[in-house]
Amino acid sequence: MTAERTLFLSFIVIALILAVLVMIAPYRAMSFYMDCGNDRRALDSADIYINLHKGKEHGYSDKYADVLYSASELAVSMAESGNMRAAESGNRYIETYLAIKDIDERNKRIDEYNLLHSSPVLHPALFSVRAYLENAAYRCRLMSGETERITFDMSASDAVRLFGQNIVSADFDRICIVLQNLSSYCEAGNDITSGVYAEIYLSIKAAFPSIRNFVVVAPAENNMQLLRQCYYAGTVAAFVSYMYATDESGDWKTMDIMGDSSVSEWYDNTLMDAYLGKYNL
Repeated sequence: MTAERTLFLSFIVIALILAVLVMIAPYRAMSFYMDCGNDRRALDSADIYINLHKGKEHGYSDKYADVLYSASELAVSMAESGNMRAAESGNRYIETYLAIKDIDERNKRIDEYNLLHSSPVLHPALFSVRAYLENAAYRCRLMSGETERITFDMSASDAVRLFGQNIVSADFDRICIVLQNLSSYCEAGNDITSGVYAEIYLSIKAAFPSIRNFVVVAPAENNMQLLRQCYYAGTVAAFVSYMYATDESGDWKTMDIMGDSSVSEWYDNTLMDAYLGKYNL
């Protein structure tokens, strides 16, 4: 009995120590729980840290940005398991993270690290951490039924205007984020040709010949430019694959396939072949 009582008291002491650690050193507590694989407690600790430091001025290289990024990943992972509270937190963390001044300087470093430490086959999917976070946040919003904001800075009507204008190179990063988010909308079993995004759908359909011509061009010589082409074409191809499942699939096949190749085939057989060839793969 004495040994059991001692063991019980030891657990109580450890729990109290961890509780105190969370309150006085939430960053260390977050790191500890992440190392232990306890995502829920890690997220709780991160949330305490974020609340303690919100409202202050933060830079892209400080600990606050690091905690927000980690909290975003933890919350999105839990949201994907059906945790609605985590979905709401994930969207909030990502929006706060992306609003930090000059945060794209940090994102650029993350992109560079991801490309350096992954197979070239995966590079198009790892091209932009901003695009990944925007899409993760949108998926979190979708879980709670929020569809008005297609991206953090664009409403549905803003997206209609984006595709209704003359599309130029500077627009394509934003276009890809919209297309990725709409692909997630379709993946969730929704019909894009009617309902809340019907106007966006019609504007994309009208603009698609220009979009297709933009991505189906001769491969660039510069590695990063070629990778950007792969990212653009892969994003467009993924979106079109969902359009093939709509009642208007015939229209999309007519627009998508010109000559001997679709955008997907151009991506696989031309752009990716050229990119992987630079790595002798």
